[in-house]
Amino acid sequence: MAASLFARDPLTPDGRLLRYVNLVGRTAAETLPGAIRYRFAVTQSDVPYSLSLPGKFVVLSRGMLFVMSSEADLAVTLSREVCRERQPGGLRESGGETDPALESGLDACGARLASQAGYDVSGYLHVLESLRERAVSARDVADLQRRIEAYKTIPDFSRGGKTLADRFRSSAIL
Repeated sequence: MAASLFARDPLTPDGRLLRYVNLVGRTAAETLPGAIRYRFAVTQSDVPYSLSLPGKFVVLSRGMLFVMSSEADLAVTLSREVCRERQPGGLRESGGETDPALESGLDACGARLASQAGYDVSGYLHVLESLRERAVSARDVADLQRRIEAYKTIPDFSRGGKTLADRFRSSAIL
């Protein structure tokens, strides 16, 4: 699975970016047992996606980084993939043929983990809206709209933390 992905979308050689993404991912997921064993990677693809691979491995594309505006957005994205990996049969790519209710649940789970790590996760709504704008099929647009509506109902824990937009811009080298 990983070999075919990385043959199509090579990993970024940017060691600074990889260290940053791993730091944010491990910080956001640290409340889960075994979270320190997760590894996070970034591909060079311009297509926005994130996914979980077997072996506690989370991958996102540079294109996904471009739809984010803060470290808090990155923390939610990485955390939701950690949540996906922990779901039975959950190793699927975001944006693929998935159950919108499951995806909404993963958004909420990612928001909860990132919020527990001290992030203000309310801005993740912008990420979902950006993905909806880039969606190519009517089904994807409708699925993302349902996720947006569900994300708007997450509890008030989403506000009050840090967003770290400046650190994201300087560390993600956008």
